[in-house]
Amino acid sequence: MLEIIAIAILYTRLKKKLEKNGRPTGLAWLGPGLWIGGELAGAALGVAFAVMQNRQPGPEVYLFAIVGAIVGAVVAYLIVSSQGPMSFECPSCGDEFTHRPNPQGKSRCPHCGASLRVMGGMVHVVRMGKKD
Repeated sequence: MLEIIAIAILYTRLKKKLEKNGRPTGLAWLGPGLWIGGELAGAALGVAFAVMQNRQPGPEVYLFAIVGAIVGAVVAYLIVSSQGPMSFECPSCGDEFTHRPNPQGKSRCPHCGASLRVMGGMVHVVRMGKKD
């Protein structure tokens, strides 16, 4: 049960990190995927370790599985953390801006002030800004 809660927390944190940078949130599934994949790979290594020592698999399988899960979670976190904010060209003025969306998913061009929304990798003008 605790493992399911930990996976849910990992997914939520990765998703928030991606949303903050204006990235698609599908990459957050790397967290649970690499956690479970690392856990299975760790368990397989634990069984192989026990078999190489001509013993029945025991508690070391669980220990290897836990280490594999931790490694998978850390790798997923590092991959998501390496995804910086997205840069786009403003359709109003042509200036390049960094997409850091507000809670409604909108950004503002720092040059012309246009309210912009990024959907499907394309920038759409929501409202024209005022030039100084």
